[in-house]
Amino acid sequence: MAVGKEIASIMPASIPTAHPRTALLRRVHGWIARGRPRSRLAIEMEGRLLALLVEQNLASMRAAASVILMTLLIAPLLAHTVATVWLLLARAVAMGFFQYFALALGAELATGRASDRAIRRVVMINAVAAFLWGALTWPLAIGTQLDFMSFLVITIALFSVCLSVVSAGLHRPTLIATAIGGGLGLAPKIALLTIDVGYLLPLGFIIYLATIVAYALVIARQSQAGVLTQIKAERFSKRFSRANAELERALARANWLASRDALTELRNRRAFEEDVTRFARQFGHRTMGLLLLDIDHFKRINDRFGHETGDGVLVAVGTALRQWEDDGQGRICGRWGGEEFIALVALRRGEHLESVAEDIRLRIEDLGEMLHWPASVTLTTSIGCAVLKGPGDFDRALFDADGALYAAKDSGRNCWRLAA
Repeated sequence: MAVGKEIASIMPASIPTAHPRTALLRRVHGWIARGRPRSRLAIEMEGRLLALLVEQNLASMRAAASVILMTLLIAPLLAHTVATVWLLLARAVAMGFFQYFALALGAELATGRASDRAIRRVVMINAVAAFLWGALTWPLAIGTQLDFMSFLVITIALFSVCLSVVSAGLHRPTLIATAIGGGLGLAPKIALLTIDVGYLLPLGFIIYLATIVAYALVIARQSQAGVLTQIKAERFSKRFSRANAELERALARANWLASRDALTELRNRRAFEEDVTRFARQFGHRTMGLLLLDIDHFKRINDRFGHETGDGVLVAVGTALRQWEDDGQGRICGRWGGEEFIALVALRRGEHLESVAEDIRLRIEDLGEMLHWPASVTLTTSIGCAVLKGPGDFDRALFDADGALYAAKDSGRNCWRLAA
């Protein structure tokens, strides 16, 4: 008690208290939803079951409208026509509200999760609908003698309550609320008839309602099992898809690594030869040039400054060639072996193989100024060039480019030569 007073003393006085009716409705809803698990799986299952409930009830509205219309046709033949018509009109209005609330709940469910307010409205309108079906029995003059029309309306009322309860079985709170609503709708007439018929009637009514609820629970469990199986299958499918995508990425990465030189990440010799065929088919309408590059005095750099510096030189040249490849369409390059690199270019209109070779030579020469090498390291390359006429001409063009490369070395290095 002291703790309660202490908490009350620190609460702001301006906070309004809840209306007693609102508090009661929240308490009733909390009682209906008590024990409902709130795990992620349970929330997803509830959402799907609610979606099925909405879909099923919307589909049954045509049948409900037909029953209302048929009962309206019977109403003039009953003793209390006006009361029956008013109850039927109230049921039609409830059906309109249900459609509005159900569509609003369906829209929220489509976004991923429904609000408690939307769920409460659908639960309550189902209870009201079942109550009004049961209330159809109120105006009937039921006694030891029963005319056919009154019997027909009673049958309609009992069948409609039964159908409402069974349809609500997909969602436990809706099932409980609908059973209570239907029971309250039928209870007044049952109570009046008990005076004349005896207590076997309310007992039979309780058994009738309990049987319907039990049947609805069986259907609900079957539906829940189906939804749970579907969710598990979808989750397994997603995990399998993710695993398959990761496997494909890993396989693509492995294939890429298998086709690349480990140091420079350029195409290795095998991958370059395979790409020549594809490249020649794609750019066969252009003049193609093959360039064979050799880093000048690379062995001297290795011997004097060590293999780490030599590897750095290879990586730098590989980076420059990758940049050259990315700067234009119709270019591929690779590491041919050791300090040798190779490139293939599809010349554009007005472009010459000599200018391409000079561009590559200058790019590599500029690396000596941009990177921090030992003071006495000079990075240059010699280039041999040859024209490639097609995929089957690669070996001949390579032989010619190799001869042109030796001619460039004999000419003093740091230059290019074109095969005759």
